[in-house]
Amino acid sequence: MAEDTKRRFSWFTVFLWALVIALVLVRGPGATLDDLLAAAGSLVAWLPPRDRITEESRTPECRADLEGALETFSADFGLDYYVDDDDAQTLIDEGRLAKEYAGLGVLYVAHFGLDQQSDGCHLKFYKRTSRQPGQSGSTLGNYGTVPLERCVCS
Repeated sequence: MAEDTKRRFSWFTVFLWALVIALVLVRGPGATLDDLLAAAGSLVAWLPPRDRITEESRTPECRADLEGALETFSADFGLDYYVDDDDAQTLIDEGRLAKEYAGLGVLYVAHFGLDQQSDGCHLKFYKRTSRQPGQSGSTLGNYGTVPLERCVCS
């Protein structure tokens, strides 16, 4: 078994056990398969995106689209980060990007990833972490997506 497949399988197993334990704690020992499937479906939406830009789509237009999407998130959410020239290339190469910015003595990190949806490729803001002396936190969710009109991901 390939290392990547083993890693995905182990995370999937951990995810399933955590889901079962949470259901039993919340619903009691009478939790049904329907409860498990409903909970799994809602939690899958919170998983980080894992898509990549296709080779054919690695164009200057796609790069500009990615930079524009990062600027949109910065402006719309008040995320005080600077979009570097290398950010689009990082998204093209790795499919993910973390942007740091500071606010009121707290260091924040916004996490972005590429997400293939039914209407095309999107840049998704899926995680935010914060660090300050003596305290750190992380939230995971779907904070929004920006469609990428000139990029194709899979």
